[in-house]
Amino acid sequence: MTAKKDNKELFKNLKYYLILLDLLIYVISDVIFLVFHLSNPVGISNEQLLYQFLMGGLSLFALRIFLGVYRQDWRHGYLEPYIRLTIADIIGGIAYIIFARTLGTRDILFITLFAIIVFNFVGALLLRLGILYIYQRAQKKDMVLLSSPTMHGEEQKFIQEAFDRNWVAPLGFNCDGFENEMIDYLESDHGTAGKKLHSLATVSGTSAIHLAVKLAGVKPGDLVLCTDMTFSATVNPVVYEGGKPVFIDSERESWNMDPDALEKAFQKYPEAKFVEIVHLYGTPAKMDEIKAICEKHGAILIEDAAEALGADYKGQKCGSFGKYGILSFNGNKIITTSGGGMLLTDTKESRDKALFWSTQSRDAAPWYQHSEIGYNYRMSNVVAGIGRGQLKYLAEHKEKKT
Repeated sequence: MTAKKDNKELFKNLKYYLILLDLLIYVISDVIFLVFHLSNPVGISNEQLLYQFLMGGLSLFALRIFLGVYRQDWRHGYLEPYIRLTIADIIGGIAYIIFARTLGTRDILFITLFAIIVFNFVGALLLRLGILYIYQRAQKKDMVLLSSPTMHGEEQKFIQEAFDRNWVAPLGFNCDGFENEMIDYLESDHGTAGKKLHSLATVSGTSAIHLAVKLAGVKPGDLVLCTDMTFSATVNPVVYEGGKPVFIDSERESWNMDPDALEKAFQKYPEAKFVEIVHLYGTPAKMDEIKAICEKHGAILIEDAAEALGADYKGQKCGSFGKYGILSFNGNKIITTSGGGMLLTDTKESRDKALFWSTQSRDAAPWYQHSEIGYNYRMSNVVAGIGRGQLKYLAEHKEKKT
């Protein structure tokens, strides 16, 4: 995202129209002071002026706190600028009194107008813009990336082979190699608890989820119990097939689906037969409890392990728990193919059906014949080459991320 877009989003999020409202309050308060002072330019003592500024400052402070609490700024640490600005108001007011008394009451109109235009309006605007700038810098400084792409040069060898063999279309030896090598990794060290997996490389994690939803048999009107704290790509494919997502609350330990809430959802929606869980940020969900609940209610489990490649739960690798699992190789994942995903199934028949759908559902005929709706979901042979090179460094990436 560019700096210009960052600034635009920042101003939008902080509701900049409230900044203008705050500036308006400044002007109104000074106009009131101007009228009050001109009505009795000689009879006001320094003590009265000081009292007025103190009361005015506290009133503005109370208004700012009200706005801050109303906007829930206190949750994000935004109240500190309100406090600093109010202290600046009071100090500026005292300095203004000294300035006005030094020049004399005959110049009070000029001094007050000058203060309104320069000291308060421009000064307050600069203060607020400064706070926004500091906040923006702090956000960038404190940002923790999910995963940043790291290339090693090994990827280029597989890409070059695709070019040398003139195989840059979807399917091909890199796709086959990437799928087989991923299965080898997942099944190594008993990582699938003896479960045999079958893989299909796709153009994205989202397309892999869509294929999983279709394989699971989600039909229009079917309820799918979904993790509520996730990216929309997890749930969009449910809607593609006409399903109705029901969001299940998260638990505190992992931020993933709460098994207790899932059980309550089945009590409320006993007709639900599909569950889609997510391992948020690569932290495994409580799979023992979730699997037991799904088995108890006869529900098919779809496992979104887009961010969890390399993670395991009690020795079993994420992506191998559900009847269908998905991985993602987007640019922010632990290994990347620039864009891509992978479907994991528990039977070869499911994998073959997904392959059929992902290649436009072309029937075995000497002409173009399509008896089902199909999709262009197959991974490119070039992209798969990047994945093969990246997979060799998965352990290193995991160590660095840890």
